[in-house]
Amino acid sequence: MTPPVGSVLFVGAAIGRIRIEDAVKTIWPFYLALIAALLLTAYVPALTLALPELLR
Repeated sequence: MTPPVGSVLFVGAAIGRIRIEDAVKTIWPFYLALIAALLLTAYVPALTLALPELLR
């Protein structure tokens, strides 16, 4: 799930001889989990600041 996901997806699909659409269908749950974690981190400050508060 690093930035060059698109190029790696195309290469992996070519090597596996599958369509891009089939490869994308399998990774959607991971993208949804990443987006949910990003939204929680950005919009719920208590989650982001909990660890620094525990270390204080």
